[in-house]
Formats: sequence, structure tokens, C-alpha cells
Amino acid sequence: MAELKGEYIYDFYDVKEYVEKHAKTCPERNEAIETLHSIYLDAQENDTPLSEIHECSAKEYAKEIVEGLPHMAPEKKKIIKRIVIAVLAVAFILTAFFTSDVWNMYVGGFNYRMKFFERTNGYGLYYTDEDFIVNLTDENWKDPKSYSNLSELGIYFDKVTFEKDAYFDVFMTSKTIQTSLTSYMHFKPCMTYGTAQYYRDFKFHEPVTAEINGVTYIGKLMTCDATGRDLKYWIFFEPEDENADCTGCREAFKNGEELKITFGEIDMEHWSYPGLKQMLIEGRLPFFVPYRLEKDE
Repeated sequence: MAELKGEYIYDFYDVKEYVEKHAKTCPERNEAIETLHSIYLDAQENDTPLSEIHECSAKEYAKEIVEGLPHMAPEKKKIIKRIVIAVLAVAFILTAFFTSDVWNMYVGGFNYRMKFFERTNGYGLYYTDEDFIVNLTDENWKDPKSYSNLSELGIYFDKVTFEKDAYFDVFMTSKTIQTSLTSYMHFKPCMTYGTAQYYRDFKFHEPVTAEINGVTYIGKLMTCDATGRDLKYWIFFEPEDENADCTGCREAFKNGEELKITFGEIDMEHWSYPGLKQMLIEGRLPFFVPYRLEKDE
């Protein structure tokens, strides 16, 4: 095929490409292309014009060749085309969904809220005027039922550690919880803003105090981490009175004495995804958001 030159090679490849596209891959097609090449090569050697090979266009000539070969029926081509379109549509929809605010908020929780603050609607609320008091022992702090007033809000103890008599650490988690999936109506008549996802969590604030073995401790919120889906807290407790005798506090806790922890203010944070229609109205794509959840260490 490399011997063909000029107009002969261009015309030959126009015909060849059409045949290969529309005829089935089979020995008959290969034989037809080889014969076609020989025809063009003879015409080139004898200076025979292309018009003697075919009077019509290269495409029309190729169509005549394909008609004599096994080829794909038009209906089958349509079916294949529809399948390809359907597969691409499904791939687009799945990609859009798994990069959407709805999915990212479900997977990322408060982490997504903090990273993409402008894509969500939210507000804080002072939860209660009453203190939250829990009484923990070395055996029961792992059981959420022993501090139901907090666990009902989605707040859990992860670890209670007495490193020394004078100091101890409390590690806690505030779960991101989906509260509803609903559609809501905007104030304009007949204007719905689509489906919205609503979430909430609770945030601790100082002061936090604790008592055991007659010693009062003051808790300091060392970190509040939203690396993962939920909020993580590390509260460091030290004696309110620096001269207090803390001897035996660690042993008392290990021996079953209750550690009374009092939480003051707890804020409730609500946030939601505005909804598909509202995002589009505001000119923002509700999907293809580049987000990756970083897990807790």
C-alpha cells in the first residue's frame, strides 16, 4: 500500500476507511481491500484517471463495495448507538451523583460543611440553659446508656485517661446526623427549590468541670477536629485549685468511684444543602465538586 501516491492514495484511503467502518471484519472484507489496492495501483502505473475507477464520489463507490460484503444492518447500528449513549448517560449521572453536594455531605458530614461553607445553608442555636451532667466510672464510660442525656444527641465518649493524679484527658465525638430529606417551597408561587438534605451536630464550649475524690477540675478544650465526618474533641482537665491534694484521684476512678463531669453550654449546629434547582438558579453546578474526605488519625 505504500506504493500509492498523490491523488490515488488519498482516494484509496477514503474508500478503504468507509469500507472498514461499515463492513464486518471478515476474510471477504480483507480480500475486497486487497483487490481495491491492486486496482488503484494498476491505474497509477498506467496513468488511468480516477474517473475510470469510479464515476461517482469515493464515498458512493465505497457504498457499492460495502453492499456486496457482510455488513452491519442499520437497525443494529441504531441499537448499538443507543446502548453507547445510554452507557455514557449512566456514567455521567453516576459521576455527577458521586461528586455532588448531596453525596459529599452524606460522606463528609461536618468536614464537608467546613471545607465548602459557601455551598451550604446553616445556623447555630444555643441548645439549652441546663447543664449536662454525666457520672462515669472506669467500667461504664464505654457504654452510651450510662450517659444517655449526651448519647441521645449523638455525643459519645471515646476515651477517658488519667495520666497522673493531677491531670486527666477526655476524648469525645459529636456525630454528624442527617435529620431529614425533604422538599420545601420558596415564597414565590409555584417555585420549588428541590430536595434539601438537613444535618445537625452539637458543639461543646467551655466551661466544663469535673469532680472526683473531693477534687474539682476545670476542663480546657484543647482541640476540636473535623478531619473526619464527625467532630472530635480533646478536653484536658486540671485542678481548679493548683494547691489541691489530688493524691488518689486516679486510683479512686479505677476502683469504681464516679467521675462527675458537668458540661455547660452546648450549641446545636444545623446545615443543609440548598437543593438542585436553587443551585442551578444561582448559577452554581450542584455536582462535580472536587472533594476528598480526610480520615481521622
